[in-house]
Parts: sequence; C-alpha cells; structure tokens
Amino acid sequence: MIELNNIIKSHKKTDRNVLYHFIGYIWIDMEQEIPIDGTEIKVGSGYDFSAERTKKRTLLIQHTDSRSIAVKNPVYLEWYGLSYSIPQENMNIQKNKKSELESGKIKLSILENIHGCANPGEILAIMGPSNCGKTTLLNLLGDRLGNKGVQGTITMNGLKPTKNSMKYLAYCTQDDVFFPQLTVKDTLSFNARLRLPRDVPLHDKLKRVDAIIQLLNLTKSAHTKIGNNRNRGISGGERKRVSIANELLTDPSVIMLDEPTTGLDAALALELTKILKEFAIKQRKTIIIVIHQPSSQDLNVTPTTILQIIYWSF
Repeated sequence: MIELNNIIKSHKKTDRNVLYHFIGYIWIDMEQEIPIDGTEIKVGSGYDFSAERTKKRTLLIQHTDSRSIAVKNPVYLEWYGLSYSIPQENMNIQKNKKSELESGKIKLSILENIHGCANPGEILAIMGPSNCGKTTLLNLLGDRLGNKGVQGTITMNGLKPTKNSMKYLAYCTQDDVFFPQLTVKDTLSFNARLRLPRDVPLHDKLKRVDAIIQLLNLTKSAHTKIGNNRNRGISGGERKRVSIANELLTDPSVIMLDEPTTGLDAALALELTKILKEFAIKQRKTIIIVIHQPSSQDLNVTPTTILQIIYWSF
C-alpha cells in the first residue's frame, strides 16, 4: 500500500491558490499473496500479508550480495521520507532576501515526506493533475534527478540501490523517438543489438525480439514502418507498445512508465493496461506507471484496488 503524508506540490507558483489533489493507488492481484508455506487463506481470517511479504523479501535478500540485485529476482522497491525541493524563482522577493535566494536557502518543496512501496506482480499507479509532481516522483525512484535537493531513503530488496543494480530498472518516457523509415521488428532488432551484451549470440537476440513482439501483441504490425506525421505508419497504441518493448528487451526487474496511456482512446488504453497487468503477474515484474486520469474500466482490470486520496492547498 502506498502511503502519502503530504501532497505533492505544484511546480508553478502561479497555481498556488488552486486546490490540488494527489491520488495514489496500487492494483493488487490477491492470488499473488498466497503464503510460501502453502497455508490456506480464508476471507476474514486476519492473515498478515505484510508479514508474509517481509518473509519473501528476506529470502530474496539472502540470495543477493550487497553490490547488486540479480536480474531474475523479483524486486521490492520501497521508499521512506522521500522529499524533493528546488530553488524558488521569485523576482518579487525583498532585497534582503536576494542573497538567500542566490545562496539556495529559499526553496520550493515539490515532494514532502512520501512513503510507499512497489511489489513484484503488481502495478503501482501514481495519479494526479498536471504539474502536481507525478513525473518528479517517478524520476526520483528511477534515479534520474541526482542527489541535489533529495532527502529520504530508497531501497531495492532492502538494499540501497547501486549503479549496477539500477541497470535492472527500465524507464519509458512519455515521448516516443523512433526512426520512421524502420519497421517495428527492425527497430527492436536494432535496439537489441545495441543494448544486449556482446556475448549473447545474434540468434538469441533475435529470439528475444520475437518473444517481446508476441508478448505485446505486435505480431500483425511487426513488418509495418513506424511512420511519422508525414508518412503513415503504425497506430498510436502500437507506438506506445513499441516504446515499452524497447525497454523490455533487457529483461528488467522494475519497469517505470511515464503516462503510457496519454494520447490513447479508452479502448487502446484499456488494452495496454491489460497487457501490463498480465506481464506483471506472469513475469513477477514490478511496474510503476504515471497516469493522469484512468477510466472506470482501467480500474476494474484487477480484482482489488487500494485507493487513497489526500488534499493539499494554501
């Protein structure tokens, strides 16, 4: 369950008088919470699932050295007291405050004391209005903002992330950048040759490409050009899936996606959500997505949804 003590504040000082809200929820498949010792669980039995997750996480840590996380291991990503601030730009401050501003003493808080976790086999969705800090939180978890202005602790399987362990984390940005003249399969094959280790034979790399194409339902468009605004190519939903496919080539343990359903209609967004859910459960992957506003159908994809709403304003 994600726990947020304070709301993510707006990046824009002009929006301070607007009431912002931040919604965090996790899609959970309860079938993944069956105890490892085979104990039968009954509804209303009061079984402590959090204690069971601690057992599983402990078992994983025992098989992980202090420097890295095995790529095939499920990853429990947790963060505590996570805060992020930036120097505040305000030209109307008093003159005696100018020196403090230049020295970085006056700061604008973007995130404040946020706690949460993302578990294998689940999709954690971060939802909120524009400019509330959703992508900032995702960037912090993905170690894309550096250490300046950052406070708090992030752990992977109970260990502090290292440069080596972060290799098993994939980040899919909101904007897609492809060569329009290449087909879907050519695009993925090109990326596989660049990103997969040199000691992996070429035929194994191509097998990996074919498996990802089948996994994301891209078989029909595998030999269709990506295209662009001038030259017609694959659809918007297929472009999103190709972007995700690029990140899945390296078999990451944690996948982060920044607004993967933006620009898609309700049907395509629902299809993509179902694909991600199935992938998370079958492959025991930890998936975190930023989503602006899901439809009711998206929320009904999984059997259990935990929803927490927190309001913040001046």
